[in-house]
Amino acid sequence: MALGVDDDQFQGVLTRHRERSEVLTDAELTIEDLEAIVAEFTGIIGGSSAEPFPIDPMAQLRGSI
Repeated sequence: MALGVDDDQFQGVLTRHRERSEVLTDAELTIEDLEAIVAEFTGIIGGSSAEPFPIDPMAQLRGSI
């Protein structure tokens, strides 16, 4: 669970992009795929979490621990 959002939502986005791009791993996704994934992740968090996704990298690291 990240920021109160179930991990399955994030995995669904990754799975959909891997299937669409016909690749087996996340490492094979293109930059364009990754940019779209980040946008979708941000939308998931914005729509499901009481807190916005932190922009500051240090705040992200603190939140991940």
